[in-house]
Amino acid sequence: YSVEEYEGNKTSSFQLALRIAPEIDLQTLVGPSYPLESYKQAIAAARSAGREGHVKVVFDHRS
Repeated sequence: YSVEEYEGNKTSSFQLALRIAPEIDLQTLVGPSYPLESYKQAIAAARSAGREGHVKVVFDHRS
């Protein structure tokens, strides 16, 4: 991981993410979930995830 400067201190990106995670709504970063058999739709969604404001697309294998 890289090193970031935050509030005048240098810290690892991972530690910074752990520090600020409780302050933001992480649910907004995760896009829709798809059953495995809908993998083509999931891949299409993942390709446009940044434009949609999501970072991750999730497979739900429970069904």
